Amino acid sequence: MKKLFAFMAAVFAALTLASCGGGNTPKGVTEQFIKAIQDQDGEKMASLIYFPDGKSPETEGEREQFVAMMNGKVNTTYANYGKLKSYEIQSEEVSEDGTEAVVAVHMEYEKKTSDDKVKLKKDPEGNWKIDMRK
Repeated sequence: MKKLFAFMAAVFAALTLASCGGGNTPKGVTEQFIKAIQDQDGEKMASLIYFPDGKSPETEGEREQFVAMMNGKVNTTYANYGKLKSYEIQSEEVSEDGTEAVVAVHMEYEKKTSDDKVKLKKDPEGNWKIDMRK
């Protein structure tokens, strides 16, 4: 009985940690992206961006340039609004066909608050990615 209880406790702990750590859901990917913004981690931000077929950076130089662009966007935002202090996911809406989503986020910077809608799209492998296209 003790072994069964220990096993169930381990499973519960793993599921709890997985649900807090993001995961491959629109909400989870949005949280991962926001945490990458807070950490100023351009590599992580770039890894979460959706690219239509044939549009992703292919060479190492193109990838480095894209990561630098992501870091530049964060630096500009932080220069204008201050650092991101906190955020709250307010809602998640997934399209009927399950390939697109919108996550509403309330973000508090040092100098400003904003309510944003983050668009996401599934890539060909079925992973949710941030869709930065207009």
